[in-house]
Amino acid sequence: MSSGARTLVDSSFDSNRLRTKTNSPGLKRTRAGRRGNREGSVYQRHDGRWVASVTEASGRRVYRYARTRAEAAAKLTAALKAVQENIPLPPERQAVGDYLTGWLDTTVRPSVRPMTYVSYESIVRRHLVPELGQIHLARLTPADVQAMMNRKLAEGLSARRVDYLRAVLRRALNDALRWGLVWRNVAALVRPPKGPRYEVEPLGPDEIRRLLEAVRDDRLEALYVLAVTLGLRQGELLGLSWADVDLGAGSLRVHHALQRFEHEYHLVEP
Repeated sequence: MSSGARTLVDSSFDSNRLRTKTNSPGLKRTRAGRRGNREGSVYQRHDGRWVASVTEASGRRVYRYARTRAEAAAKLTAALKAVQENIPLPPERQAVGDYLTGWLDTTVRPSVRPMTYVSYESIVRRHLVPELGQIHLARLTPADVQAMMNRKLAEGLSARRVDYLRAVLRRALNDALRWGLVWRNVAALVRPPKGPRYEVEPLGPDEIRRLLEAVRDDRLEALYVLAVTLGLRQGELLGLSWADVDLGAGSLRVHHALQRFEHEYHLVEP
């Protein structure tokens, strides 16, 4: 192979089929690597790095870089899937912090409840970006994630809280994997931290009876009765209105939950 040559594999990785087509009588040979919209290829550069390239429906060419052919093939598969689903491919060369900030605005905010977004945004801003934000997204490793989790445990965060940080990062990297920005989800490769497990001890019949006797004639008596008899969550209890109650049928429907975010109270779907 000459110094100007490069190894090329099309998106189906069937080089024999490609060679047969280009060598068939009546077909004009075209320059290898040229693809139509929604197609892709994998090739090796002169410096040894592998490249996965994809053409979006708009005709824009997008490139993903990798150290091995297998990694490039995985990125190509993910990128092609995103293109087929008409998902715009974000730039690959970005830091973890930039990616997470954009992910919150473009992916999380439109798809989750407001309180979930507030929780995710707080975790990204207070924990993930300060710890991992300067690392190149494509170079993030399981060791980086493990070290971040160890530091958070040392700072006094509970194992459950640290695992929630890992879960948010894992969800963000799942989208990065789907868009072909990374070839594996490194957060999914890290084991969750171990912590004490607490058994839930519900109130017994005698304890419930004493509780209801203690709150009799209290202005919130109905709330306590519903809590111990139906097991509704606090937000669901506080979101109830008389329109949700059918006294004749003896039924109750939960249509809303009350949540507080952005310094105001809001009724949201339960």
